[in-house]
Formats: sequence, C-alpha cells, structure tokens
Amino acid sequence: MKLLIEKWPGWVEPERVFEEMSTEKSVVFLDSHSQYGADGRWSVIALHPYAQLRAWPDQTEINGQPVRKSPLSAIKSMLETYRLTDCIYERQSGDEADCASWQALHLPIMGGCMGAFAYESGLPLAGLDVRAADHCPWPWISFDFYDQLILFDLEKKHIYLQVCGMLMHHASGMQLLKQRLEQIDPEKADITSEPVRQRSSSETIQPAKLESVSGPVSGEAGGQPPSVHAASSRPEARLLSMPRQDAYMQKIEQLREWIAQGDVYIANFTGQIKYETARDSVSLYRRMRALNPAPFAAFMRQGDCEWMSSSPERFLQIRKTRPERMQSDMSRSDSKPNDETRTAAASPSFMLETKPIKGTRPRGRDQAEDEAEKRQLANSDKDRSELLMIVDLERNDISRVCLPASVRVTSLFDLETYPTVHHLVATVRGELRPDCDAADAVAVCFPGGSITGAPKMRAMELIRDLEQQPRGYYTGCLGYFSADGQADFSILIRTMFRWQNGPVCYGAGGGITWESDPASEYQEMLDKAAAFIRLMQQ
Repeated sequence: MKLLIEKWPGWVEPERVFEEMSTEKSVVFLDSHSQYGADGRWSVIALHPYAQLRAWPDQTEINGQPVRKSPLSAIKSMLETYRLTDCIYERQSGDEADCASWQALHLPIMGGCMGAFAYESGLPLAGLDVRAADHCPWPWISFDFYDQLILFDLEKKHIYLQVCGMLMHHASGMQLLKQRLEQIDPEKADITSEPVRQRSSSETIQPAKLESVSGPVSGEAGGQPPSVHAASSRPEARLLSMPRQDAYMQKIEQLREWIAQGDVYIANFTGQIKYETARDSVSLYRRMRALNPAPFAAFMRQGDCEWMSSSPERFLQIRKTRPERMQSDMSRSDSKPNDETRTAAASPSFMLETKPIKGTRPRGRDQAEDEAEKRQLANSDKDRSELLMIVDLERNDISRVCLPASVRVTSLFDLETYPTVHHLVATVRGELRPDCDAADAVAVCFPGGSITGAPKMRAMELIRDLEQQPRGYYTGCLGYFSADGQADFSILIRTMFRWQNGPVCYGAGGGITWESDPASEYQEMLDKAAAFIRLMQQ
C-alpha cells in the first residue's frame, strides 16, 4: 500500500473536525489532550473504511465473509496485505527543517486499522475455555481499515492528512479530504460548549445515594427499573442496573478468602452500571470529555457498536525507534541502495511500552483535601504492593515478545491526577524481537494485568465466576495497528459502550488483595464511576 501525506496549512481544533465528521457510519476519534504531555500529544480521526474484520467466539469474518482463521491471525494477514510499501510526503512551502521527510515527522500512525477487543476475546488467549455465558450479542473483536486519516499534533499545532488510495486515486481522495476541512468554521463553538455541571466542592458520590437500587451484583434489576437519588432528574435517563453494596462486598470477601488460601495474590473485581437514555452517543461523548478529559479518550462507531471512552490507561504502545526507508526514498537518493540501506528498509526497530494503573483516590473537595488524598495514595503500602504485583506480571508478559534483557521498569509509583481521581502508575518498556509484531504482543499481553490479577489465568477464572456476566468491551482494549508496524491501545476503563442504540453500559471496579476493605472497595468503584453517574444524573 502506498500512502500520501500532506501537511494542512493552518489549525482547526480536533473536536471541531470530529463534530463535522461524527455522522459517518464508521468513524474513530482518538481524542488526546495536551495537558497530559507526551501521552496526550496526538489526536487522530479516521474515516472511510475499505476493509473490515469482525469476530465472534465461533467465527471470524473479513468483509462479511467467514474465514478459517483465528481473529489475530486474520488481523496479521490483513496487515500484511495492506502493509505500507511506499510513502509520498508532499511538503508545503515554508515547512521547517524537521519536516524534510515523512520519517522526520515521527508520526504515530501510518494508515492501518482501528478497532477494539472485548475482554472475553482474551479468554482463549489466556488458555481458558469459552462458555456459553461468555457470549455477547455484539462482535468480540471489531476492526476497520481506514482510507483517510487526520492527525493532529497538539504540541506543535500541526495537522497531517493521510490518504491510502484504496477507495479512489490518492490525489482525488486528498482533494476531497481537504475540501471537507476547508468547509469547517474554526470559530464555531466546539463540542464541549454544551453546559455541563461540574461537581461542587461539597458534592460526592456516596453509597447511600444508591442503596435503593435492587437486583444482582451486575445484572438486570427485576420489575420496574430502579431509580437513584432525586438528583437523577432528567426523564430521558433511567437506571437499569447497579452493583448493590451488600452483594458487592460479599463477593470481595469471597475473593479475600481465595487469596488467603493462595489461589491468587490480587484479582480485579468489577461491576457494571447500565442506563437507558434518549441521548445520542455523540452527545454523551461531548459531556464525558467535558467532565473527564483523558490522554486515551476515544469515540468510535463501527457497525451497530459505539464506544465512548475516557480512559487514562495505556495497554500497549509499539513505536518505531529505527525507521525503515521506502523504495520512493531510496529512488530519490543521490546514491543507489546498498546492503546497509536494504537492511534498514527491512528491519525497523520497535519499542514496546505498557503503563499499568493500580491505586486510586478521589479528588478532594478543596486543595488541602486534594493534597491529603495524594499523600495518602503515594504512601499506601497496599496500593504500592498492588502495583508491584501487576508490574511483575507485565514484565513477564512483554518479555515473551521482547529481546532478552531489554525489559525495564522505567518508572514506578508515579502519581497522576485526573479530573475525578488520582492514580499510581508504572511504565514498563522493552524492545520488540525482530520475529514478533504488534499483533503478537497483543496476543501474549491481553487482557492487561491491571484488570485481571496475578496469576493472570487463575484470577480470570475466579472473577468470571464471581462477576457472573460478560464484561463485554469493558476492560478490553481500543486502538490501532498501523500499516508500518506501530500500534497503540488503551484499556477500556472509564468507558461507555452501546449496541444498536440501546442501553449504555459502564463498568468500574478495582484490585482486591488480602488487605482490601470491602466497604472502601465499593466506594472506590463509585469514585471511578463518578463522572459517568453525574453525566447521567444531569
């Protein structure tokens, strides 16, 4: 596949562009925020799919046709079919020296596919049997290959347009994409302009507000849909299910017993909240990004599925550290390609990174309380031990696809602050082996250790028995496989999922160890769901 890249002369905020593109049948908005530094540098919008993959527990389809391949094998095959073989970068007059070539741009994605893996799609990867109760009505895996991409460098305020030329000639596709951008009024109010009530200094989400909810831990409430506290004043939003405090705490006590018996060291236990609402999904995402911006936020619509994510957690990133040279680059060179340039063209180097989160505290009601919450989290032996156990698991996972001795914990116990919570975060990196690719890395690392537990396989067995319903896309992952071998995926936490414009599902939970206090763990679940609950109650 040949890719055409052009730099757009000017700047339009990515949310304005997404607002104009949001009616597309298939569209992705990877919605970063510059306040999060390097993790929040790039936003991406993808349009016009030319190929698609859907997978269920018993079937994989490419462009609607069944294939006799596992989902990841099918993705690898499609990535090879649509592998980047040539790239043309049309420079603009006045471009600075660091834009002399497409390699110098260090773009995070070069064509490819975007999509998501549901949590249960990781059961066979972890060696677990798939049960009938694990099935969902929607696909377990959904990916589209996109013909047009818009990349926003939030740091330098640059926009890059990419056209793969799979649906029409490169020049025609680029012209149409530029025409759409030219029609956008950059001064028009952006998608965050809808008023959203922020939490007051005296307001918090308390278990007492939710005790009227009946029904199983994460199932549908029987009879009439229950209601929450009177704050739920909008008639178009009805609470359908919510984890009950007593049942949730009982499940945590059961986990603590299994931990005491040595089954696991830590397990991630979760519940799901479900609302019925008349709001459309784009409107919901507008409000979510205003309440809770995040470095790995995203809106994605593919088929009957819609994802609205405000995830703070990176699952896996694979970035190129030694770029290859394309045939077009070598043909433009003054010298003929030699063995060294051919080796460079064939053997790029990739760095793999994962950033597990463990440990959460709510934001304080004032600065003094906020600082106290941060100190408590930073000095919590329980939370630090949880993160250490997950870091050890992640090191083991990525070492299966990385060069020996290349795996390093580059940061540990970093404290990161978000609009509703504080988190402890670690960073683990390794150099990907030349015989492995991004799909191989996903295969050995998914699901992420921070949302399963350790040992991973046994933790997944236990939480499946306790949670008693599929997680679906909650705690799965969303992101992209680039046509040049790069990839980036978030873990789908702080995420709303909707199928066929039906109820909106949202999951939350936390890591359970022997030291866990069930009441505190229930409150942590509510803290993590606070932005979603406020969104629905307004």
